[in-house]
Amino acid sequence: ERAAKQIEAILQEAKEIDREIREKFEILIREK
Repeated sequence: ERAAKQIEAILQEAKEIDREIREKFEILIREK
């Protein structure tokens, strides 16, 4: 139970980081 909640939290963080990275890449691509 606790492990499952930890995994969910990690996946949620990964999604947020992934979104940030994607946004930064889009900005870099637009600037070129």
